[in-house]
Amino acid sequence: MYYEDDGTEYALYMSSPESSWEKTREQFDIVLQHWRAPES
Repeated sequence: MYYEDDGTEYALYMSSPESSWEKTREQFDIVLQHWRAPES
């Protein structure tokens, strides 16, 4: 979670069954590397 200078809050969330969390975590890391806040 983070905030823009104007106070806009963003949160990225993923969930999965515990048995597949390792793969989900890999996917989440990729999402975090490439996600950008929309331009105002």
